[in-house]
Amino acid sequence: MNNKYEQTKKNKLLDFYLNYVKDLKSIRSRLDVTAGYGYQDFMRMSPNYADYRANGQEFAPANPFPFETQNTLVSFYGRANFSIKSKYLFTATLRRDGSSRFSPDTRWGMFPSAAFAWNISEESFLKGNTVLSNLKLRLGYGVTGQQEIGNDYAYIANYTLGAETAQYQFGNTFYQVQRPVGYDANIKWEETKTINIGIDFGFLNGRISGSIDYYNKETIDLLSFIDVLAGTNFTNRIFTNVGDMNNKGIEFTLNGNIIRKTKLTWDAGFNITYNKNEVTRLTKVDDPTFIGVATGGISGGVGNTIQIHSIGYRPSSFFVLQQVYTDQKKPIEGLYVDRNKDGVINNLDYYRYQSPEPTVVLGFNTAVSYEKWNFSTVLRANFGNYMYNNIFSGNGVFQPGSQLFLMLTSNYNQ
Repeated sequence: MNNKYEQTKKNKLLDFYLNYVKDLKSIRSRLDVTAGYGYQDFMRMSPNYADYRANGQEFAPANPFPFETQNTLVSFYGRANFSIKSKYLFTATLRRDGSSRFSPDTRWGMFPSAAFAWNISEESFLKGNTVLSNLKLRLGYGVTGQQEIGNDYAYIANYTLGAETAQYQFGNTFYQVQRPVGYDANIKWEETKTINIGIDFGFLNGRISGSIDYYNKETIDLLSFIDVLAGTNFTNRIFTNVGDMNNKGIEFTLNGNIIRKTKLTWDAGFNITYNKNEVTRLTKVDDPTFIGVATGGISGGVGNTIQIHSIGYRPSSFFVLQQVYTDQKKPIEGLYVDRNKDGVINNLDYYRYQSPEPTVVLGFNTAVSYEKWNFSTVLRANFGNYMYNNIFSGNGVFQPGSQLFLMLTSNYNQ
């Protein structure tokens, strides 16, 4: 084959904002207000060329309709900061975003946020304390939106050119047909509501500092690629707003200036995060028999998947048969646990085992400087997450009547 491809990308960006700051000296306060406008436009274009065989003979004519896609994001935003005596800090923001990926009825989303901070170390009972040099309490609430669905026209009913192998015959001539594409006219913004509570602290004039944060995120109208009932759309899978998800955890950070000398300094930092992620809704109508949405495509056959989104579990949990092992902890090929005890190993015996999402994330950094020399390193580790070894399974040797051996391996990043 002798094929030619070409693509042109055009991206436009415009940001405009105004800022107003006023010191209110009579009440020892400060007001900082910002308002702005943002415009982003993304376009991709690809001309069509005929396909030729190696001998120069035309194999397929050029499509008369060149490929072109475009999406635009428009934003209006405002922010106000108000501080009183450098002790009490108030922040409020408001965004109104519009995406061309959604219909005019659902195009615009409103995303507010508010935060409060109390600088306790500025209070009279702590000010000047050389041991506890910094102490701040933070509270925050905000809503963010998500519109990255990968399809610029997900809400529009449209047609596309059918495959070369699905032509229709009139007489002795075969013609490519136009076929309808699946769509959801009501698709809209995914929203995440977040509550955050945190404490910042510092000791010994900042030599030791850190923070503790608790967060709780509730995602609603989750954008997901799901199966649809036959006859209800022009496709068997579609992007739509279908679920809710909860994400909560706690994070601890600690930093220290270990050495402070004229020629030598040594700084180090450590952080640890615990996170719990759970799917809380997946269907528009409650269905206790619904096992979940299959995901995580793997090689080995058309439509094979290894993961699933299920209510009450972490997203993308591995959905597998339970392997039977010997007394020496070696897997017995083709032998699995009959979990529902019906005497048959089938799809009803699959269960959710582990997840690619870590439950604990660790980080460590350190930096040493001596005169003109600098040395630094960063280490990180994930715990509680697994990976599916698709290369191992794809290259495995199968015996007649045996099933695919699904190998999960622990994942450690450093």
